[in-house]
Amino acid sequence: MIRLSRSKIQNLAANEAVFQRGLAYFKEKRVVHAACSKNKKLYTFTIQGNQKYRVTVEETQEQDVEFACNCPAMYS
Repeated sequence: MIRLSRSKIQNLAANEAVFQRGLAYFKEKRVVHAACSKNKKLYTFTIQGNQKYRVTVEETQEQDVEFACNCPAMYS
């Protein structure tokens, strides 16, 4: 199972504004779907922002964390 602290998530965010927006979306219950793989090393989330976004968080073999998101913040 992936263990993420608030500070680790904050360090993964593109910048402080992106982190704060994500935190607000979480507090506003905009996570509309969450799932994890059987081995609990891959998590997928659907977030309702201005549109629906998909976020994946994966633990690597080195026990590091990688993530991807199709939200606009990843491309700005």
